[in-house]
Amino acid sequence: MTISRTPKHRLPTFSPRQLTAIRADAATKAGAIDPDCPPMTADELAGPSTIGRPRRTLAGTKPITARLDLDLIAWLKSQGRGYQTRLNTIVREAMERDRAGVH
Repeated sequence: MTISRTPKHRLPTFSPRQLTAIRADAATKAGAIDPDCPPMTADELAGPSTIGRPRRTLAGTKPITARLDLDLIAWLKSQGRGYQTRLNTIVREAMERDRAGVH
């Protein structure tokens, strides 16, 4: 299989006005492709952008092996992706309540 490459001197060049029109057209088409998915607002873009593993702290994280009841695992997994992160959050909240003396 041969790969054909277009020399730079044969690529089209666009004026700033043409680039603006192309970008506007692309944005319009993107909205028309999926009207149920509106563009994100500035607040949404500034919010958290990750789902899943928590970011590593200075102490880091360590993989462990733990034995949990089957119904507990089923409940955690029934709530969707990220069950290990949820488990970590639940245990952390319990630890913080215990450290604060709240039972």
